[in-house]
Amino acid sequence: MIRIQLGAYQHREDALASWTILKRRHTALLADLQPEVRQVDIDETRMYRLQAGPFSNVDDANLLCRRMLARESECLVIGH
Repeated sequence: MIRIQLGAYQHREDALASWTILKRRHTALLADLQPEVRQVDIDETRMYRLQAGPFSNVDDANLLCRRMLARESECLVIGH
């Protein structure tokens, strides 16, 4: 499954709050996407990655990331 990652946070609540802000700021770009917060443990640190999708192909995900980056928001294609 292809998704985009929009940030990584120390707290799940921060990831969810970030989605609310990003969705408001980039309504047209994120309108059709569903958020997902994924917990990851890196060494002794727990992080929560804010991801959104799904995308049917990597080209669509890359295009959206380029648009997000042009608006000075983080974006990384995941799962390709």
